[in-house]
Amino acid sequence: MRLVIDVLRGFSIGTLRLRTRILVQHAALYVIARPKLRRIAVTALARMPSVKSRLNRIMVGVAMPLVTVPPVHQGMAHLPPRVRHIYADLKIAISQQQKDNG
Repeated sequence: MRLVIDVLRGFSIGTLRLRTRILVQHAALYVIARPKLRRIAVTALARMPSVKSRLNRIMVGVAMPLVTVPPVHQGMAHLPPRVRHIYADLKIAISQQQKDNG
């Protein structure tokens, strides 16, 4: 414990806040990328609204990874997004194989 206190004395309050904020942002992005962990975190944060609002304020302005969604064909509009994504990947793989063979 003494070692932690000695290390923390070397930083100003602003530096500690910045480093803590960056750590929380990276941890939140890690959790968001994992659906099971995200469900657990959302359930836990539902019991603590003040912590949830504070985390929301910290996360404002954090760049989220963009996911491009291919245009939806009318015949596939009723399918779930995951199935459409798998279908699009399959279609690309088939066209690449035909290009390589032909």
